[in-house]
Amino acid sequence: MSRVSLITSKPVFSRDGAINNNGYMAWEIARALKRKGHDVRMLESEHGKDIVREGISVLGCDWGNVRKSVEGSQVVILPLTMMREKYFREVRDIPTVVDLVDPVLIESIFALEPDGEGMREFAAATQRVMNYIQNGDFFYCAGMRAYAYYVGMLSLAGRISPLTRESKLIASIPVAASQEAPKKPKQPFFAGKVPECKRLILWPGRIYEWYDAEVAIKAMVEVARAEPDAALVFAGAGDPCNDYSRKALVKSRELAKKLGLLDKSVFFTGWPPHSERAAVYAEPEFAVITFPESLMTLLAFRLRAVDCLWGGLPVISTEGDEVGDLLNAHNAGGTVKAGDAGELAAKMLEWLQSPEKVAEMRKNAGKLVSRELNWDYAIEPLDEFCRNPKIAVDKASGVAKSTVRSAFRASRLLKYKYYAHRAMALYRKGGAGRLFGKVRDVV
Repeated sequence: MSRVSLITSKPVFSRDGAINNNGYMAWEIARALKRKGHDVRMLESEHGKDIVREGISVLGCDWGNVRKSVEGSQVVILPLTMMREKYFREVRDIPTVVDLVDPVLIESIFALEPDGEGMREFAAATQRVMNYIQNGDFFYCAGMRAYAYYVGMLSLAGRISPLTRESKLIASIPVAASQEAPKKPKQPFFAGKVPECKRLILWPGRIYEWYDAEVAIKAMVEVARAEPDAALVFAGAGDPCNDYSRKALVKSRELAKKLGLLDKSVFFTGWPPHSERAAVYAEPEFAVITFPESLMTLLAFRLRAVDCLWGGLPVISTEGDEVGDLLNAHNAGGTVKAGDAGELAAKMLEWLQSPEKVAEMRKNAGKLVSRELNWDYAIEPLDEFCRNPKIAVDKASGVAKSTVRSAFRASRLLKYKYYAHRAMALYRKGGAGRLFGKVRDVV
């Protein structure tokens, strides 16, 4: 077994000891590795006080001397969200796992403006990501779509090569569900927030630009007409945390008001502390999560959908992501086409009018999170690496960085050779006139 240090970008626990939503996945990974027998500690970049919980020490990570912070570790797990290039300059002899679950570059496409400043920030983010890609010893992402995306990135960086073909450099680790069963809430969470007579449909969590809350709100026009007691509740959206979620909330409220649904068939509320979130899932009949067709959708493995399944809620989701595939395969929910309010409304009404079908999907949701989406099962590739951690063979031989430089130089030479051969062929067929005519067309 190994001594594993898991670095986090945000505090795992709040001041009152409750787990932060942002620290959930890191904490569950630490716990799962601990159950496998590893000696695990967490190093917070934003740190309050040292604590020990479930045998896991939660300490601070001093980025002024990160080498000292990870001293004694046999494995370090570093999230891509940290974007700290200095780590690999200072830590060269400890096998380092890079957590690629959060698709940082794809998120920045949506977050940054398409102007000079935005493109400069995107270029800087790309450089930092490539630093991690070139220097990690093992990588994990969530889902096979993301796996294919990062295999392409690793290949372009020269990390997948004849030298590493026998190595397992990357694995898919799905975002799994909490090990603890949901606790029965002491009191209804939506009491006083939504009329008691309403049949609740849950939108879980905040709204961001890469979601499509508008199609869910538009679908409620038809749903409310057929089932007046139905209500779509955006739990968590009423408590925005940044400009992106604030803008999305304003836009969604304005649409609901324009359609005559606000505080009648569409409601916006806050979200409870992480340890009490089971209360959010206790009252609704099912959940809805919609998003547009995009790269974000393709690569996402949505924790909020997995958490709904943990809470016993079947989920209607837009098709096109990994969780949607699981919902359909295990009959724990269903999918609809992106942007189709009519199809979504029909699916919502079908479920509202088929309680037996929803009850069966609830059972299937429980089975799914106890098997495929169970951390002890999901963590196996990472556990395997931690049992026998090694510096990647291409790094150990000193060719990891030189390979990508050589590849780019070779690609330039091939390009120049191609154009030279094309120019000679054109000259032979039509002389200088044909050649210059073609150059003029291209330029």
